[in-house]
Amino acid sequence: MASLKPGSQQPLTNPTDIAEHSKCQEKMKSEVDWLRRYCADASTCASGRVMPALLANIRAQGQKLEEIATVGVRDGSMLVMTVFDEDRQDTRRLRVTVPKPTLNAKSLVVAAAGKRAEEARVQCRKLHQTSVKKGKYGKQSVELAAAFPRSAGKILVDMEKALGVS
Repeated sequence: MASLKPGSQQPLTNPTDIAEHSKCQEKMKSEVDWLRRYCADASTCASGRVMPALLANIRAQGQKLEEIATVGVRDGSMLVMTVFDEDRQDTRRLRVTVPKPTLNAKSLVVAAAGKRAEEARVQCRKLHQTSVKKGKYGKQSVELAAAFPRSAGKILVDMEKALGVS
């Protein structure tokens, strides 16, 4: 008796379908990686730990802050920036006090991350639908449709656990 496989378990055989499937998979992976980086940055900011990485995305006159100054931590609650070039500034040091985040602030960060996660899920669905239309491999894409949105949800749950917000 011949073994029959459902359409979702049959391998793709058309080279253009395989290429479209892998292209869609890469785009979805980059979307989830973007969400992972966003949640990691947001989690770092909301954790209450003061570290120079909090200012990693800051630019001054088109240059990264780390290119024109050193950033250090003082007393566990203050960031101190010292500018390299003395001709560029009025004072040599800048101090930034970082307050401890409240539970409400952490909840707002998690809510914003939840919105970003939903945007990533929607983007993954759109990418999947477009790929299925281009590749015409509908039933074989079941695992692709489910895996990436599920991992977006897992990233968000991990962030909530790390911040202690439910």
